Amino acid sequence: MVNILLTNDDGIYSKGIEILYEIIKNFGNVLIVVPEKERSATGFSITLHKPIRLRKVKYSNTDAYIVSGYPSDVVILTLLELKHDVDLVVSGINLSENTSLQAILASGTLSSCFYANMFNIPAIAFSINENNSKLGNNTTYLTVLEHVVSEIVKFVIDKLSLFKGITINVNFPKKITNKSKIVLVKPCFKKFKHGVLKRYDPVGKEYYWIYGNLMIDQCPEDTDTYQLYIENNITVTLLDLKILCFENNVFTRLKKLNNIIKEELLSKLNNVISQVVQKF
Repeated sequence: MVNILLTNDDGIYSKGIEILYEIIKNFGNVLIVVPEKERSATGFSITLHKPIRLRKVKYSNTDAYIVSGYPSDVVILTLLELKHDVDLVVSGINLSENTSLQAILASGTLSSCFYANMFNIPAIAFSINENNSKLGNNTTYLTVLEHVVSEIVKFVIDKLSLFKGITINVNFPKKITNKSKIVLVKPCFKKFKHGVLKRYDPVGKEYYWIYGNLMIDQCPEDTDTYQLYIENNITVTLLDLKILCFENNVFTRLKKLNNIIKEELLSKLNNVISQVVQKF
């Protein structure tokens, strides 16, 4: 039986991790280790200049661990301190989408996956372009989400050796319609135009808010952001950080994995999505 590390960047009380745990808890030995509070947009941050606390808690009739640091710290402590053998990391369900390179590199949800990849462990990140209310009040949405998450996790478990060091980034749109599909796409490079707001606190000192306006019209049609926002499709993107090291055969490997996913997973899932939407 495989050993699965379940984590997120939203903490133990997130509706997303509750649903994800219920979906995958029987797929292997699932260990839950999460940050103690929300760590969105913390990217590859690790805790180097202060102590990290690690404590055990009860969660849904199982043991879980809470880490005072970041999602990257979660992976390091799980492997090197708790000394758990991990075959697969599953992160999410994040309560906002993680599309475009701009968001992927900043994402706490993805950082735990990328740190797992550093140890040659495959990882899957699940995110939705919505908040907690969507996860509790829409039967069609929940049913599709459960089917897709379940099939993707089982698919990777069956082919663990093929996905070592790879992250699969999965994003769900705000709404799922009878035209929605699951598509394999590349990341958009940039989806936000950033700005800075200058304000003053009650004693007159300056402070700043960084913000971003979406630029969907500048994302090509064959990218995750466009497909998620414009087509209402569920997007799947393969990520391999070894591309940044110009390692040999990275593109060949990704092309092979893309073909396997298309041929063995996507057609099956699209049939399921179609049946679920028609049923409801």
